[in-house]
Amino acid sequence: MGVKTDAFLFDNKLITLCKITCYISVCVVLLVVKTRKEFIMENKDKKNKFALYIKDSSLDVARQWYKEDNCSSISEFIEKAVLFYGGYVSSEHNQNYLPNVVISTMKAIMRDSENRHNRNLFRLCVELSMLMNVMAATHDIPKESLNKLRGECVEEVKALNGTLSLDTAVDWQSE
Repeated sequence: MGVKTDAFLFDNKLITLCKITCYISVCVVLLVVKTRKEFIMENKDKKNKFALYIKDSSLDVARQWYKEDNCSSISEFIEKAVLFYGGYVSSEHNQNYLPNVVISTMKAIMRDSENRHNRNLFRLCVELSMLMNVMAATHDIPKESLNKLRGECVEEVKALNGTLSLDTAVDWQSE
């Protein structure tokens, strides 16, 4: 039961990491969008006319999508595309920051998970020690039987991939 709980907690930490990564990505995008909007606002009234050489297929794409993007003209669509791509390129210059944040976050999650696992293992060892001492005090088990049982239990746990339950042990004992 503890293993499933720990796996669930680890999954939650992984989900949290994904949320943090998404949050950081959104912050970077918002920073780029904010910078792009500031750029547009600063240069709102300054438009220049120039010749543009563009492939017919690219112009067809612009013609197809400019209304979908709520643009009033193909020129506005191309301008937005240029600003978007400029933001994309500028965000690539900050790529060293994002991986460091993700790595440090993952290390913190792994450290927390490791500490939780260690505490649970310690708690389980204490309980197991108590159980073994009660069994040793109440039963006189010969050394040969104990060694044979240990070998059989190792094989059983391997076969069950570590998912042993009381029901499995009862079934095994009744065989």
